[in-house]
Amino acid sequence: MKLLDYPLQTINVSCRKCDRRGRYAKAKLIERYGADIALPDLRLLIANGCSRIKVHQLGTDPCGVMYPDLLDLLDASKDVKGSGDA
Repeated sequence: MKLLDYPLQTINVSCRKCDRRGRYAKAKLIERYGADIALPDLRLLIANGCSRIKVHQLGTDPCGVMYPDLLDLLDASKDVKGSGDA
């Protein structure tokens, strides 16, 4: 998914391995990185100051930065689709 396709106007990021988290305006991220940047690439740029990013490149105990709102939207979508299957 590209940044342009992100479904919300505020982009929340958090790490599963530490307490690091942030909120970003989608419009500001588009200004800075461009609308066509892939979310996995953006994730690494946002977490650039994390010491685990370098470890990620080595392949051990990588940074766990993620987009929690995307997971919530995916879970909600599954719940809606699954509610009529009973």
